[in-house]
Amino acid sequence: MPFAALSLAAVSYATAALAGIACLIWALRGKAAPATTARVRTALFVTALWAILLVPFGHDAAWRWLPFAELLRYLAWLLAMPALITAAGGQWLGRINLAYWAVCALLALASPVLATLLLAVLGLVNVEQLLRNAQPAEKRGINLCVLGLGGMFAYDLFLYSELILLDQPPLQPWSLRGFVHALLLLPLALGIARLSRAGVSLFVSRQAMFYSTAFVAVGLYLVAMAMTAHYVRASAGAWGEWLQPLLILGAGLVLIAL
Repeated sequence: MPFAALSLAAVSYATAALAGIACLIWALRGKAAPATTARVRTALFVTALWAILLVPFGHDAAWRWLPFAELLRYLAWLLAMPALITAAGGQWLGRINLAYWAVCALLALASPVLATLLLAVLGLVNVEQLLRNAQPAEKRGINLCVLGLGGMFAYDLFLYSELILLDQPPLQPWSLRGFVHALLLLPLALGIARLSRAGVSLFVSRQAMFYSTAFVAVGLYLVAMAMTAHYVRASAGAWGEWLQPLLILGAGLVLIAL
């Protein structure tokens, strides 16, 4: 592996770690519900830890840490996002998240890449639930949170679907991932700060709202990418560089569909 590529990955994840620490310090200065504040603070801390775990390792070596690091980061956010929804909505969403995460943790023993891909799908579903269950007065803050979290999960969807469909590690997307996450932490931190200053969590009625276009959008995305990858392999060999922009576009359209 070229030294420059390894250095780019290290700097990228170091940037994400610093951004996570900065957001942890800056974004939660306001007052919010204790449970919400604790879970979001924990998620930001774990995100910084996730990036730190991947800094000292090159592209190939880092893959050995993926099952642990990715599961830890997703668990933190899957616990934090339902805390932004009070009443029945957050409770049942939290239970769904824990059960789904446990299944993915077991699946990671056999296929960590597939497990992370499925967690990215669940992350996008949670993002959609935040949008659907937000009060009008909280829209500005939650929209910023959705931009940050949705962008992270959509990028993960792109990264891991490329790895599965093309059957090769995506070097450049992996190396740039830390920079992307660092940038997306900025609107996320700003959104959390807005919600914290408001002093309340999001509210939904006791009747749970769970309607998801994310499942449909992600399903169509994966089917389309699988068909494209099959065509590439059958007709032209390695078209990885050509297929990469399509995967990025597809992941972006999934986020826009929310």
